[in-house]
Amino acid sequence: MLPATPQLVGPLSISNRSLVVDPNATQVDRQRVENRQRSYAVFGTLDHETSDRLRLRAELRATRERTALDSQVVNFQPSFGSAIAPHWFNDVTARLSAEYRATANTRGYVSAARGSRPGGINSTPNLPPAEQVYQPEYNWTWELGLRHRGAGLLRALDLTAYYIDWRDTQINGLPSQPGLSNLIVLNTVGLTTRGIELAAELEPADWLRAQLAWSLADPEFRAGSDDYGSSAFCGLSAQNTTSSFCTVGPPRDANPNLPGVVPWLDSNAPGRAPRVTWHAALIADPPWKVADWRGWARVDINHQDDVYERQINGARFGQRTLVDARLGVTRDAWSVELWGTNLTDRSYVRASFARFPVFYPTQPRPIDNIYADGRRMGLTVRWTHR
Repeated sequence: MLPATPQLVGPLSISNRSLVVDPNATQVDRQRVENRQRSYAVFGTLDHETSDRLRLRAELRATRERTALDSQVVNFQPSFGSAIAPHWFNDVTARLSAEYRATANTRGYVSAARGSRPGGINSTPNLPPAEQVYQPEYNWTWELGLRHRGAGLLRALDLTAYYIDWRDTQINGLPSQPGLSNLIVLNTVGLTTRGIELAAELEPADWLRAQLAWSLADPEFRAGSDDYGSSAFCGLSAQNTTSSFCTVGPPRDANPNLPGVVPWLDSNAPGRAPRVTWHAALIADPPWKVADWRGWARVDINHQDDVYERQINGARFGQRTLVDARLGVTRDAWSVELWGTNLTDRSYVRASFARFPVFYPTQPRPIDNIYADGRRMGLTVRWTHR
């Protein structure tokens, strides 16, 4: 049955191939693929101390990987087996860095590193040669950092600024061969990320410490990034080619299986990626004892920005500032701890996701939200044998 027209009967679904008399005794594979990989890698490092203050380091890895695929079952029916010839992938990654020791406790560094993930073979038959194999994705990460370790009020300081240039990003998409609707792995334009990370530890007294960590990340898609999978979310259909909250336009890659209009992701943030996060903690461990019992306390505050459920920058959720606390006493092998999480009873959505599109082909899909735990408190009593 078709949900939009329940009085009309459509073609048999491929899911009917999975029906058996007793699913506890017999199950039918929808997809079964064997991948065989063989890798050869050479890795080397070179360190050079130019002076007592300056140290240079170079790292290099060269990899040659062979991937072979045996596609045995696709959509509950026999597939093409080993008809695709094995493919070789060659990759070189490197890291160059320089560290400068300003003082015995303070040093700065700069580095550039290339990382990658191997390519592979799509197991869908009858694909064009350019889509049968997807290429490795890679990124260049540039960092500028400062590290300090001291014995006074400021015990530790870590500061890092970075820029990530991510190219040939692997994503799911539709093949260009007419009549094929299976999602395959494709390479898209990529993303860039600018960010700053800060961590510090203070010690005002021998028994009192404070910790702080703060992060700002600003990832965004490069121009030319499309997201066909968000079409229904944006309200696009064969009858509607406009959206009130998505930027839409014709696909940048020619593909007869794509509609005339798709969501554009240029400069958008990836889904589920918070922009600002921070954590602060105050830890007290006084040396005083009362009747041989020694107490301690800790308070933690954690913050996260909103994130988007989809990379078309829609369905914002998850923003919260949570307060946790622990208060304990110890004596010999005994310890008693009173703890509480989310003490302000902050209500927020921990996870958000859209319903499966097969059941909602002609209307906006419902969004399911999972709420996080509210305030929780407890008492833990522990005895440790020594």
